[in-house]
Amino acid sequence: MKKRRAETLAEFLMAALVFGIVMAGTFEFIANQTELIGRIKIRDEIMQQAQWSMDYYYKTGILSSDRAGLTFSFDDNDNPKILTVSKGTQNTMTFAFKE
Repeated sequence: MKKRRAETLAEFLMAALVFGIVMAGTFEFIANQTELIGRIKIRDEIMQQAQWSMDYYYKTGILSSDRAGLTFSFDDNDNPKILTVSKGTQNTMTFAFKE
């Protein structure tokens, strides 16, 4: 029986190359999905805290300036009233309330 060392090495290198390409695509996909989940989590947190803040404002007439790491600013002079909720410098949402 003839030994096929060179052919086996070539097969191994090709398999490693294909595996590397597939894994690079997989890791890129996972990284993008993880980033998306992080943005969705922050968005949901901002919306939940905005709802809590407005409920508290309508019950007591007091708006908390910050809560749970979020910063609130409320402009009740205009119609509609504007609530801006920020988390850090990049994550900001603005809500308009009509009465």
